[in-house]
Amino acid sequence: MAYKPRVTKADPEFVEAVVTELTRYRDERHLKDQDLAKLLGISKPTLSKYLNRSIRIGGPVLARAFVVLEIQLTYRGKVISARDFSISKASPEPTGRQISFEFDSPYLLKETDGRLAVTVERKGPGTEGILATVKIAG
Repeated sequence: MAYKPRVTKADPEFVEAVVTELTRYRDERHLKDQDLAKLLGISKPTLSKYLNRSIRIGGPVLARAFVVLEIQLTYRGKVISARDFSISKASPEPTGRQISFEFDSPYLLKETDGRLAVTVERKGPGTEGILATVKIAG
């Protein structure tokens, strides 16, 4: 049986406090919804659904609201701010990584019982290739 996380209903008081802070942030900085959505790493339609309270704000977006936008609010007597989240203030978009291969002949990374093999080989100066081989039953 697959694990399914328990989803609880969001506290309307908390949702309202977050939406109020997001709206205040947008209005004080004279941002368009599109600009606020970009800062949060979401689409404008998704932001609209959050602000209209038709969907609840998920954990990663909620964390970015506190960390990236530096909003804070008081909920049930506790101040919630960026210090309560353990993500960096960096852009929500992933950055590319450069890799290099230190071999001259093709290198078999792994062949699985599931009939999948991945081979990495150097094609020439400055270029590398990755070949995935799938063996079809038969």
